[in-house]
Amino acid sequence: NVINVAAGSTIKARVRGWIGTPELRMGDHHIEMLHADKKNWAIETAAIVSDKIEVRQGLLTRLQVPINFITDKPPEIKLNGEVKTLDKGTMQIPLTVRDDYGVRGITMRMTIDPVVEEAPLGTAVEEIRAMASAPGTESELKPVYDLTWHPWAGLPVIIDVEANDFPDQNTALPPIHMTLPERPFYHPAAKKRSALRKRLIWTPGVTIPNAIYELGDMLGSPSQFENDIVAFLSIRSMASRLHYSPSEASTIAVIEQLWDTALRIEEGNLTMASRDLRKAQKKLQDLLSDPNASDEQIAAAMEEMRQTMAQYFQEMYREIQKRMAQQSGEQMPALNPEMFGNMIDAQDLSSFLDQLQAEALSGDRDSAQQLLSQLQQMMDQLDPSASTSIPPQMQAMMEQMSALKELIEK
Repeated sequence: NVINVAAGSTIKARVRGWIGTPELRMGDHHIEMLHADKKNWAIETAAIVSDKIEVRQGLLTRLQVPINFITDKPPEIKLNGEVKTLDKGTMQIPLTVRDDYGVRGITMRMTIDPVVEEAPLGTAVEEIRAMASAPGTESELKPVYDLTWHPWAGLPVIIDVEANDFPDQNTALPPIHMTLPERPFYHPAAKKRSALRKRLIWTPGVTIPNAIYELGDMLGSPSQFENDIVAFLSIRSMASRLHYSPSEASTIAVIEQLWDTALRIEEGNLTMASRDLRKAQKKLQDLLSDPNASDEQIAAAMEEMRQTMAQYFQEMYREIQKRMAQQSGEQMPALNPEMFGNMIDAQDLSSFLDQLQAEALSGDRDSAQQLLSQLQQMMDQLDPSASTSIPPQMQAMMEQMSALKELIEK
């Protein structure tokens, strides 16, 4: 009978020993078998394009199996609509992917458009995300990318997106030419830092003396940023760094720090907590893709991701509590995470992370990467770049409290 053999399959053969070393033959490839024990020979190898598999020992054919070799097709990928800019500058790219055995990952690359003759400081960006699509089935996904921090925000860029399958075949979308979205700032102090950062990006040599003066001036009015001690210390360290070491490396570090400080003043810690979580996810994904990564490194990366995820949801709860207080016009009591059951189940999330870690440490890193892909898609849906909404049950509670307050006053 003809046997179907898919590309990437593993062929295992075992024969009882006669005189001479047996060979496994697939097309022009002849591979010697090895001793399994005193009486048997064995081999395990990847399938190679052929019309039959043979085991030969000397002049004798020990086994011959006709096969139908199924070639692995490259993945398919297409843009499922327009690239969407969310309200705080992040990009959402709607995609449809398909592969005969499943897509392994999505790679996004951002480079400056050649129409920009004199680009400011900055380098190209590449971001790889693991994913798990069902074999032979179209999968829709909407990955969210935050490149608002990049010095090229506001400039013409080229976005390249490609799908990758398990035999490492790639298929790319046509290049996407667009203006890299900028993040708007509304807090006056955050706007000042963002404007100073942009001047440092474009004209660092000219701007550094003025930047030192402006940062020092900001220290004299801490009320501009609500007397935030973290923001105050950050501004002071930036001024000192530019004063004592006005090098390109120091300038780049200050540009990054100005961005973090502006975000903190504008939004508090939620956006930064989301960024830290994505960094932890990427670190874990890189380790899962590295065959030389140890179990200790993966376990440490898992613990780091757990901690950053806990911090992220804590900041999300605080943000929702703050928005509820703003809408009600009065201070709200502290909210318990259990009240957010419709948003996410903490026990389910903990079990999910336990399963991810168990798969990774058991050696099944492909399954771990698939679970990590599911987690990344969930985080895209919870992305804080979109306005954090109040869950329906919280809105209902606020309405009931308002009605009760009105009744008491009457």
